[in-house]
Amino acid sequence: MTESEMLAEKLLQGWTMLGENCPYQQLVGSVSVHFMLLQQQQEEQQQQQQQQQQQQQEVFAPMSPEKQQQQQKQQQQQQQQQQQQHKKTDRRELLQHSRSIIYRRIQKYNGILQADTESLDRGLLRAAVVVVAAAAAAAAAAAAAAAGIGRFLWR
Repeated sequence: MTESEMLAEKLLQGWTMLGENCPYQQLVGSVSVHFMLLQQQQEEQQQQQQQQQQQQQEVFAPMSPEKQQQQQKQQQQQQQQQQQQHKKTDRRELLQHSRSIIYRRIQKYNGILQADTESLDRGLLRAAVVVVAAAAAAAAAAAAAAAGIGRFLWR
C-alpha cells in the first residue's frame, strides 16, 4: 500500500468517523495539513538523497590531473616523512645500543682495573713486607756484624 492509498483510506475513515455533521472546510483543512506534512517529509528525504548522491559523486568522481598530482605529491611527502621518522628511530635505537655496549665495556674494564689495582696493591704490600723483612734481616745482620766486630776490637 502506497502513502497516497493510505492517505485516501484515512480520509475515508475520517469522513465516516466524523459523520455528515462535519463541515467540509474542517475535513479539507485536516487533510491539507496532513498532505503538507507528507510533502515536507518527502522534500526532506529528497534533499537527504541528493546530499548523499553529491557526496558519493564527490568521492567517486574522477580527479583532475592537477588534483592527482597534488595527491601524489602529498603521498610522496608523507612517505618521505615516514622514512625520515624511521631513520630517526633507527638511529636512536642504534645510539642507545651503542651506549649500552660502551657502558658495559667501561664497567668490565673498571672491574679489570680494580682487580689489577687490588692485585698490585697486594703485590706491593707483599713486596713491601719482603723489603721490610729484608731490611730487618739486613739490619739484624748488620747489628750482629757490628757486635762481632765490636767484640773483636775490644779483645
